[in-house]
Amino acid sequence: MRDLKFALRQLLKNRGFTAVVVSTLALGIGANTAVFSLVNDVLLRTLPVKSPGELILFRNVEAQGGRLSRAGENNGSIDPKTGRSASTSFSLLQFQRFHDYHPALAAVFAFAPINRVNVLIDGQPETITLGQLVSGDYHAGLGVTAIVGRTLTPADDQPAAPVVAVISYRYWETRFGRDPGVVGKAIQVNRVPVTLIGVTRPGFAGAMQVGESADITLALAQHTRVQADRAASRSQPWYWWIKVMGRLAPNTTAAQAAASLEPAFQEAAREGWIAGRSLDSAAGINMPGLATLTADPGGQGEDDRRRQYARRRQRAPHA
Repeated sequence: MRDLKFALRQLLKNRGFTAVVVSTLALGIGANTAVFSLVNDVLLRTLPVKSPGELILFRNVEAQGGRLSRAGENNGSIDPKTGRSASTSFSLLQFQRFHDYHPALAAVFAFAPINRVNVLIDGQPETITLGQLVSGDYHAGLGVTAIVGRTLTPADDQPAAPVVAVISYRYWETRFGRDPGVVGKAIQVNRVPVTLIGVTRPGFAGAMQVGESADITLALAQHTRVQADRAASRSQPWYWWIKVMGRLAPNTTAAQAAASLEPAFQEAAREGWIAGRSLDSAAGINMPGLATLTADPGGQGEDDRRRQYARRRQRAPHA
């Protein structure tokens, strides 16, 4: 205590020096905290879901000679094994084939982002920066439950089903003040009547890229209503736009899961290429080599930005 009192007296006698020291310490601690937070978010943090180590994210690596998809909405990266372009986007047909038959997986589910969602709530128009479309077993596959109401189910993911939506805890808190009466509330999404059915638990914002948070989630089958301008293309087997994840069955590996779905992927890719070929001016060109289906750990969700960040960190010492 005597040493502490002496130190405090010295600091008070030299207030300018004390201010510089305290400011320097504060800057140093703040910078290190910021760096750790960035590394934690980008490289370390897993999704706040049930058993994230069981999740896998599917990716397709392009074949030599070009891609089989005619068009799409791709998140791309470079496959480290082959040096070829890889993508996490698949067609609806490919996902349906995976969903129909997945012997090495306990579940298969899909999602796709929606940028700038126009909503009308209590007569007030506003814009949600990011939402998503998901398959009916998305929440169950991830092991995500609702804090209020319920999450989406396969019954909601039918073209003729009423259009319903789940919102994030963050949006519920900031927009609705955590009002439990939000369940059953009628709103509009891109001019389509929608009923809110639930709120996901704090911390869960979807499985998209790091930094992306989906505040509203609708069933994938409703893409023809809430994004009608893209419906014609997205329904085609040659248009690759949705992300596919799975949960491993007991005693299986990601490689085994990819191998079990490879035939279905190849068949659907062929069908899509043939269907899209007639739309190209060079309709007589030969089919490129088939892409390869791979499965990466999915416990962190989409990881293209993490991969890019990790590569930059690896290159930095040699720059």
